Amino acid sequence: MKRPTLDSSFYFITCPTFLHQPILTDIYKEVLLINILENAKKLGSIYAYSIAVNHYHILIYLQNGDLLAKLMQKINGKTSFQINKLKNGSERTWGTYWSNIIFDNTVCYKVLGYIAGNLLKHKEALNFEELYNSKFSSYKYLVKQRGEENARAMIQEVINLDIMEDGVNIEEFFKSRLKS
Repeated sequence: MKRPTLDSSFYFITCPTFLHQPILTDIYKEVLLINILENAKKLGSIYAYSIAVNHYHILIYLQNGDLLAKLMQKINGKTSFQINKLKNGSERTWGTYWSNIIFDNTVCYKVLGYIAGNLLKHKEALNFEELYNSKFSSYKYLVKQRGEENARAMIQEVINLDIMEDGVNIEEFFKSRLKS
């Protein structure tokens, strides 16, 4: 079944690795980043990206929504081929991607913050300085566009940075311990 698309729209795309395996080491992330940026330039305008060890996110504006499937096929097909070539393998690289059409500016603002801070959420960047220096997050560009204070606020609005490694909110964790 064809995914619903809309022309002249922003798309929030999430694509996991196959079975969410943490296979995207830095060299594979580099391959993916190059492919995302090259293909996005040809088919639309990229506004944010984040590449973690087991998934990636992009926020892209497409003039022609029907190009979404072509974009994803180009990104995932080419990176899968290149990663397998580097690994001398023939394994499946990608799971099924999700795409959401962004209908209003408030949601777009939140998605920008979520994508920019995603490496913090997953502890692949330990602080804002590491996030700024990571080529696998568009946070640096968000800072240049909106200023450091605003960029941090955008992230903190959508990502609770007080989350423990296992996904438990620290405050909730201690409250539950006090009740026991």
